[in-house]
Amino acid sequence: SVVLAWEPPPERLELRGYHICVNGELHQALGPGVPPKAVLENLDLRAGPLHVSVQALTSQGSSDPLRCCLVVGTQARVGPSQLRVHRLTATSAEITWVPGNSNLAHAVYLNGEECPPARPSTYWATFCHLRPGTLYQARVEAQLPPRESRGPGWERPEQR
Repeated sequence: SVVLAWEPPPERLELRGYHICVNGELHQALGPGVPPKAVLENLDLRAGPLHVSVQALTSQGSSDPLRCCLVVGTQARVGPSQLRVHRLTATSAEITWVPGNSNLAHAVYLNGEECPPARPSTYWATFCHLRPGTLYQARVEAQLPPRESRGPGWERPEQR
C-alpha cells in the first residue's frame, strides 16, 4: 500500500475531485469534499518504479500531473528522469524533466556551472544568451532537504 497526502488547490477554484494516476493510468478517483489524501492498494511495488501523480479537477480543468507526483516502488529514485530539450533556438533552449518527487527543488547545471534552481513543482528551466554553434551539456539533480528540516517519517528510498 502507498499512503498519499497533498495540498488542495487554492480555495478560489471550485474543486470537483481528484484523479490519482499510476504510470499515467487512472487508479483512483475521489469526489469533491474528500480530504486530500488516499491509500493506494493493489500496487506491485516489487515490479519496479511506479510513477504516481495527483490531478485536481477544478472548474478551470485538470491540474498538471507533474506538479504533484512521486516515484514509488523497487528501484525508485528521487532524481529526475527523461531530461529533454524543447524550444531550441540559436541562442536559447528550454529543458524539461519528469521529477521523481515534485516536493523537491532541483539544481540545474549548464556545462557544469550551477544555474538558478527550479523550485518544487517546477520541472523546466530556460537557458538564454547561448552562443550559436556551441555544444552545451545540461544536468538536473534533485535537492534533498537539509536533514534537520526533514519531517517525521522521511527516509531515502535506499533506506527502505
